Amino acid sequence: MEFLLKDRLSFMRFLGMKNERSVFPDAKTIWLFKEKLKEADLIPKIFYWFNKYLKKNGFTVSEGTILDATIIEVPKQRNTKEENAQVKQGEIPLEWETDPNKMYQKDTDARWTKKGNQSYYGYKNHIAIDPKSKLIRDYHVTSANVYDGIAGIELLKNRKEGTKLYADSAYRNCDAFMKKLKKKNLVDKICFKGYRNKPLKEKYKKLNTKIARIRGRIEHVFGDMKSFSGKMIRTIGMERAKFQIGFINLVFNFRRFAFYQS
Repeated sequence: MEFLLKDRLSFMRFLGMKNERSVFPDAKTIWLFKEKLKEADLIPKIFYWFNKYLKKNGFTVSEGTILDATIIEVPKQRNTKEENAQVKQGEIPLEWETDPNKMYQKDTDARWTKKGNQSYYGYKNHIAIDPKSKLIRDYHVTSANVYDGIAGIELLKNRKEGTKLYADSAYRNCDAFMKKLKKKNLVDKICFKGYRNKPLKEKYKKLNTKIARIRGRIEHVFGDMKSFSGKMIRTIGMERAKFQIGFINLVFNFRRFAFYQS
């Protein structure tokens, strides 16, 4: 970032720097600024403040909400089987406790999950977006092994009665999620899933096609995020992961707002 500030005129103009002789923040200053934001837990506050600004200026239309989650990987931990077993139980291996340098490099919050035949290690970014503007309305960060439906309950809290809720079949398979959806009187626009001995009827296939046309818009959001932030974050622990993932969500909304402004 320090190099880009000194190298690119667009970055200089954005920060109000007149020329290359201006005083630029160095890498340590930028890092300290991010630490201050994290310690004060300001990213969620800025995110929701900006959402209020967007709503006030007509950038969100309450015609529905799309829910989904994406896996955010972190560097894999080279732990032994015994160490992994202890971490899963919420325990800290003795060798880590007695070696501060080793403990500093260990992520005890990230978890493994499987998608298809591929294994991933890290966290999940659960988001709720506006179908029309594709702006992110809410988000929730968990370790990667948390089921989408369970985490999705958190995203239902701010949904108004009568809102159409679009999601894939993973959410329908979560009883607690479906109970919360009905309790809030939300309109069920969740995909149906067939099984080997119980294939979907034609009417449900047609419903899935209609739902998918709108639900698929959230994939554009995840695609854009990965284009500017990558598939991995290099952080350790839930606190830093929440900060970094929240920051990515905020930047996405900034970019989306700039797109509409242009």
